[in-house]
Amino acid sequence: MNKYECPLCRNVNTDDMLLNLECGILNDSFLYKDIQVLICEICGHAFNKLTNEQYNNLLKYYATEYTASNLASVNKDKNTTIKYLKLYNIVSKYSNKKSRVLDIGCANGGFLAYLHNKGYTDLHGVEPIGVEEKYAEFSIKKGTAEKIPYEDSYFDIICMDQVLEHVYDVGKVFDEINRVIKPNGFLCVSLPNASKYHKKYFFDFYFFLLKEHIQHFDLSHLKFIGNLKNFKYVEHKNSDLEERPAKIIFPNLTVVFQLHSPIKIKTGNIKKLKKILQKYTKKEYIKLKKKQNIINNLKQTPLYIWGIHREFFYLWKNTNLSKCNIQGLIDSNKHKQENFKVDSILIQDKKILKKASKDSVVLITAFAHVDKIKKEIKELGFKGKFINV
Repeated sequence: MNKYECPLCRNVNTDDMLLNLECGILNDSFLYKDIQVLICEICGHAFNKLTNEQYNNLLKYYATEYTASNLASVNKDKNTTIKYLKLYNIVSKYSNKKSRVLDIGCANGGFLAYLHNKGYTDLHGVEPIGVEEKYAEFSIKKGTAEKIPYEDSYFDIICMDQVLEHVYDVGKVFDEINRVIKPNGFLCVSLPNASKYHKKYFFDFYFFLLKEHIQHFDLSHLKFIGNLKNFKYVEHKNSDLEERPAKIIFPNLTVVFQLHSPIKIKTGNIKKLKKILQKYTKKEYIKLKKKQNIINNLKQTPLYIWGIHREFFYLWKNTNLSKCNIQGLIDSNKHKQENFKVDSILIQDKKILKKASKDSVVLITAFAHVDKIKKEIKELGFKGKFINV
């Protein structure tokens, strides 16, 4: 059997596979194809099984396909403001306006700008993609959670919001934070709560289809790694994190730690997460079966597919969608149209529907945008049917 090292406890185990899901990718994409989620047989932590090459390619994916849409501007929409407020309400309990603050994975400084507006004056950010930037209110240095470009014992409080689930070497991240944080300084970690994946359905296996998320934490395992790295658990908050578009709700967990001399604490039942995730995946396979039946009934229909993203590739590989009578693949993203294909099939603009036959069907796989796409289909004068599964 294959061997793997747990990113938390470092024990070498034999494979204990929670999920092995075939998923395609765009031609020439750096993103890895299949999703393999493992459970450590020692500590019960859940994580994606990746080779070093796959992880290095994932970093290239961030710098190319992923970056443009995520770092283009400081988000100022209502949902982002609410998110920053929730995080601020926690951070402000363990800091003051003169505290030296670091935001790891700060993008272009949205939360730092929010803190500045609240009166904070000593603000710093680290972001792996892009050049070092200086703002009037704060500075952003190029760096990673594994290699923070600051001196030892420098920060009073460190924030890491929606970052830890992306990193490969979790232990190294905590070691590096331990180095740059002051004695008795505070660490605030916020990430998706794997123990509540099953309570926020958006699409089958959705929280595993997010291939960028390679670690799947619950409270017990955050306490576990914190305890290993001399971070004392202080408190935690559960919340819903609403991502644009608004239909996607993430179960969010925020945990506060304090750097402390070695101390042993109760981490909770670290084996409970395995049972929760096993139940979650079992129910998702039932949903997949229903989608397989729907797609089987479309095999002879002239079919257009709108939305070439993670949900599409899940259906492409786990149903007979690729064997259907495909007339065209549609996506509004110009970058995809100009740079990528799917199994040698072009990705095209929605205008191709103007020439579609009356007996054709549009399958909408961009599930977060269904209402908008339906409106656009009607505006194009499309005479056929459109469905989403």
